[in-house]
Amino acid sequence: MSVRTTYFAALSHGHVDPASDAHVFGVVRKSTDWIDEIVDRNVPAVAPPEELLKSFKKVERAAEENDERHPQRVAWESVGFAERYESHLDTPGVSQVFSALRETTQENTLWLVCFERDERWCHRRLLAERLRLDYGIPQRSHLDDACEPDEHDLVSPTNRPARVYCRCGLSAQTLDTYLRHLGGDLNVGR
Repeated sequence: MSVRTTYFAALSHGHVDPASDAHVFGVVRKSTDWIDEIVDRNVPAVAPPEELLKSFKKVERAAEENDERHPQRVAWESVGFAERYESHLDTPGVSQVFSALRETTQENTLWLVCFERDERWCHRRLLAERLRLDYGIPQRSHLDDACEPDEHDLVSPTNRPARVYCRCGLSAQTLDTYLRHLGGDLNVGR
């Protein structure tokens, strides 16, 4: 069992080609006919809540208008996206759907698909991380190719409260959580 992520354009243009026995699930609130044609099914319950998406998009637009270098990162951090989405996954109805999703995909590769190209600022990354943790799968493919080992330099940008790694943009918290799962510790800035 493995958990992979991609976005609809990559899937529809053949940039990714899931195996025939893979489960390919859309994880968006509202599906369309063309989405339904390229995924096995859509699971809207694990999509971010509408209010969270609206907040994210509003801040992202403002960041773009202010010529911020990384509008998605600004929006992600400003609205507390990761924390709010994780809380959403823990709500009773959603957690039941999450459990059913997990049980459905015990043997085959699971692909999670949504609109965002960059998974660093996308809920499907968080969903994949949660599934990997539940399955005891320690690898995190987005970490494997995010940076070279010597390029994880922690920086504290003046325009954001969170500390991030300069090349990949992953937060210290994300990497710390990953290493703790593996039995290690990031041990930076404590």
